[in-house]
Amino acid sequence: MKKISALRDPRLHTVVFLSLLCLAFCYLYFFVVYNRATVELNLDLHDVPKGSRVHVFFASGGQGWSALRSVTLLARPGRVVYSFPLARIRQLTRLRIERLRIDTHDYPGHAELFSFRMIQPGYAPLELNAAELLTRLHPLAGTQIERQGNAVLVRSSGSDPQLEISPQQIFVAHDWGVLLPRFMVICCGVLLIWFGGRRLVPGVAFVPMLIFGVWCLVLLMALQSQNNAHPDEYVHLAAQKYYENHWLPPAVDNPEIANTFSVYGNSRLSSKEIYYLFAGKFTQATSFLQLPHPLDRRAFQLFLLSLLLLGTMRSTVARLTALPLLLTSQSWYLFSYCNSDAFSLFMAWLVGWQVVEKESVLQRILYDDRWRILGVVLAGIGAGMLFMIKENYLPFTVLACLLLLLQLYLGQRAKEFKWRALRRLVAIGLIGAAFFGLRIGLDNYINDGQLAEKQLAMQRKYAQPAWHPDTPPEERVGSLGLRARGVSWKQALCDKFWLEKSFRSGFGEFGYSNISGPVAWYNLVRLCAGSFFFFFFLYYFYHANLAEKITALGVVVFSTALVVVSFIHSWTMDFQPQGRYLFPLLSMFALLCGLQGRVLTRRLVLVPMAALFVLGVWFFVFVGLSGIAKA
Repeated sequence: MKKISALRDPRLHTVVFLSLLCLAFCYLYFFVVYNRATVELNLDLHDVPKGSRVHVFFASGGQGWSALRSVTLLARPGRVVYSFPLARIRQLTRLRIERLRIDTHDYPGHAELFSFRMIQPGYAPLELNAAELLTRLHPLAGTQIERQGNAVLVRSSGSDPQLEISPQQIFVAHDWGVLLPRFMVICCGVLLIWFGGRRLVPGVAFVPMLIFGVWCLVLLMALQSQNNAHPDEYVHLAAQKYYENHWLPPAVDNPEIANTFSVYGNSRLSSKEIYYLFAGKFTQATSFLQLPHPLDRRAFQLFLLSLLLLGTMRSTVARLTALPLLLTSQSWYLFSYCNSDAFSLFMAWLVGWQVVEKESVLQRILYDDRWRILGVVLAGIGAGMLFMIKENYLPFTVLACLLLLLQLYLGQRAKEFKWRALRRLVAIGLIGAAFFGLRIGLDNYINDGQLAEKQLAMQRKYAQPAWHPDTPPEERVGSLGLRARGVSWKQALCDKFWLEKSFRSGFGEFGYSNISGPVAWYNLVRLCAGSFFFFFFLYYFYHANLAEKITALGVVVFSTALVVVSFIHSWTMDFQPQGRYLFPLLSMFALLCGLQGRVLTRRLVLVPMAALFVLGVWFFVFVGLSGIAKA
């Protein structure tokens, strides 16, 4: 009996659990941080076109070359040392790197390769100079190499020179004198967080603390990264700058906005998004602070994150609805540079908080005895702004409206209160529709009722040849119009790895998709995310009432629809799998977190959630900040 009671002792369970947790984090550190293979190329590039990249592919055995097993860096003119963090030589997936393919440049021309270096803890470094490289490199796809002084001259008949090399590193030994003290620090940190953070679990008080840490990382990224080191920041900046001196949207053919057109021939000022007005006026209002460049243009994003932080300090429900943002470092990355996705994510969080919390400002407007006209008008303007964020957030907007109606129908209030709330909700909706309609009418008035015609004319005027609508399909960028080129949906989904690329860019892929993590990191994220969502929904459906279960089914349906629509757009229009296009899934999931917050205090949910946050911090610091182009 004593043995049985000892086995049931909760203290023994805690010791076993913490021991396993310490081992897991030590294992994670060893494979993801410490035991990382890195390839360094000393490369000199000439006449580098904008957006060119240097690629390194890796493969095992008879594997073919795949973009999923590659690392890319933005090419820079002149002699530069490029550092590529690869997957582990012996990693969690038991992949062994037996072959490397080096694509020195992706444009017609030549490059000079001075040296090759491959390093990994525990292995003897592999260092090759030009003479050694000439005998070890195997040119592919019409590539030619020759010795030129102390460099290897790389030429290609096309725009994709390829060099294959078989690295053979000799295992020496791991430095346990370095590893063991680090393991001890990791174990002490796990124990400190476990015993010191137990009081932060009730009310999820740890959320504002973690968001403050995220805010600091975002500030570093905003300070260190140069202009246009991030996706399409140059067009976002141009649109934002226009509103620093204007209040009304411009005519599409206004010569003043010629610099706002992208290579596609589209201007962000032609969209209905209100972000650019807010960002431009915020930059103008804070100009007296004389913030360093480019932080002065990115300060609005940090301001939004600060508001989110303040909201989580005030309300438990605000913390719960903000918690999904902690699951992926890609969402933090959005707040570090000029873009409208961060504003859309912020607006979705704010609306989700107001819809879910029973004592929120919105709920008081709907159910208070007094008719608050000003409150209804402001809520209506806020509702109209929901239609002025990114179009992919429309499913979230519809789901939030359905949740409000569901609360009215299944709530425990008297009919009199329900009818009153419904009337006010209709009034809010009508004001929102009028506010959004005013924006559409203003656009048409300024463009003399010829908005669509002018947009098409400007696209033909400003689109670059490879993206021009009149360019023959075979001469356009390869990502445009895959269906018209004869690519089936199965090929787009499977052969071109749409799901995998969307997953990777949803959790960690910075810059112009040229800063990515090792394969093992993505596998760990996949494992932790799968565990988190599995146990969350398991507990959620066990504890949820009817309204909450209906909401969860709505989240599943709308999320599936969003993924399908995103894929169809990639297949038929432009194949750019971007995880940020699917971030409304986080906003919809936030509604469930707010409805059933106690699920998040379960250990089987907390542990993978904490692991995802730690993985995100590691990626942001050691991959994102170190890989982004520095100012």
